[in-house]
Amino acid sequence: MKIALNSAALIAISPRLPRGLAIECAFLVREMQGMGPREHYDFKGVPETVKPQPEALSTEFVSLVFFAAPLMKIQRRVLAVEEPQGREGGAFVAKQTSAHDGYAAESVAFFRGYRYERECSEAVLDHVIWSSYKFAGIEMIYKMLTGVVQAGFSLMPMLIVAPLYFEDKVSFGTINQSQLLFQTLLSGMMDLGKELNDIAKLGAESIRVKELWEALESIEKDEVTKTQSHDKDDIASTTAGSSDDVSGNESVSNSDVERPVDSGGEVLEELELHEHDPESTNVRLQLANVTLYAPLSSSPLISNLTLTLKQGQSLLIEGPSGSGKSSLLRAIAGLCHRGFGAIHRAPIGRCFFLPQTPYLCIGSLRDNVLYPNMRRDREVPNERIQSIMRDLGIDHLIERHGLDERLDFQGILSGGEKQRLSFARLLLQPNVQLALLDEATSALDEENERIAYNLLRDHVQCFVSVGHRPCLARSHSLRLHLNRLDDSLGCEGIVTTIAPASPTREWSTREWSPESTHKI
Repeated sequence: MKIALNSAALIAISPRLPRGLAIECAFLVREMQGMGPREHYDFKGVPETVKPQPEALSTEFVSLVFFAAPLMKIQRRVLAVEEPQGREGGAFVAKQTSAHDGYAAESVAFFRGYRYERECSEAVLDHVIWSSYKFAGIEMIYKMLTGVVQAGFSLMPMLIVAPLYFEDKVSFGTINQSQLLFQTLLSGMMDLGKELNDIAKLGAESIRVKELWEALESIEKDEVTKTQSHDKDDIASTTAGSSDDVSGNESVSNSDVERPVDSGGEVLEELELHEHDPESTNVRLQLANVTLYAPLSSSPLISNLTLTLKQGQSLLIEGPSGSGKSSLLRAIAGLCHRGFGAIHRAPIGRCFFLPQTPYLCIGSLRDNVLYPNMRRDREVPNERIQSIMRDLGIDHLIERHGLDERLDFQGILSGGEKQRLSFARLLLQPNVQLALLDEATSALDEENERIAYNLLRDHVQCFVSVGHRPCLARSHSLRLHLNRLDDSLGCEGIVTTIAPASPTREWSTREWSPESTHKI
């Protein structure tokens, strides 16, 4: 075979050729340069040398065994570290997003779960940071090894094939061919590792972009809902969780709260909240001339409400939408301050709140039923947890998920299961003297609702519920119906007795001496 092309021509056309032909052109160029300048080049021996040789195959085998396999193993370790890093990082971001959501922030404040949420967030953040360090270390080792291999192993084919050349078993072109083949294989392995890394990163980034897109859509829907809604109770729910701050020592600061003004522009007295000693009185809740205002509004929600609730009594709050039912519960809990009058209640550590939309933390079933207590602070036997969940009809959750498997139950459980799990949380709390329930059984049928309230009456002697179902009346002794008088006057509360056998209600606004109370 005679070729009239020179090496310069081959070099010029090689970039336009497919990869395989370009490699063959490189072989031809090296052979031409070895023969010196000629008019024609004879490559009779080339077809034999370019045939697959056992020596070339041995080079390929050595490169696969001693180079490709270890590097791929290291690359898998890199990806194994990166995948949970992205997952935990996403969980951390999701947790922070959830914690700053309106209902979640308010629920955490009601439950006084600040310490639990902070410790969980710090644990997730520490894991993300450690995973980042681990990923950086393994990736550094991977890149260092690839650099050493690329620089040092380029001599391997020459060392393997050179003895065969000196024994006249192969031509000099075989050495070049083996070296170029090894470099091509090496480059392919490096490219494969880089592509796997890019694919893993692309998957994680795609998930984060999807979550961001869903969050933006949710924000847009919320803005539209706020614009179209005229429910003052919903407005109070949206802003109370983000504007009020409850500190760890259970004290409430009203310095940053916008004070309501009367028609003459005078600043009204702030709502007073007092805690009393439960050992000195059997009164668990007392409202004295309480008037509440919705945020960003000068019109009252509730006007001059006065009532007393003793141990053994239970109160059902009814009324139309926007009458201030949920705002009244927030005021009792210390999360709503716009108004005036006085609220006396049991200590906040003896009160427990159940919202309509249950808040479930990222953790195990045990963590959720013991929330806001940390597991190390209070050990509850498994038999006790199983018994409560069996009574509520959710013991199948233990069989399905176990007590200690960490999951995001917010997206797993149905609405009824979430509300019954919240009831289990209340029934496992010791020394509860006052329970506040904001439509906590709205997702339950009447039978499960009856069972839940029967268990509640056996556990808590005094509780307040917000609800609309007529069947709720049988579980309460008193009813407070909020009637709207006028937009400028707010709602008046009318208290009636439901069960004749319930204790006689008292209307005195001072059931205890000043020594037994303290302002918070």
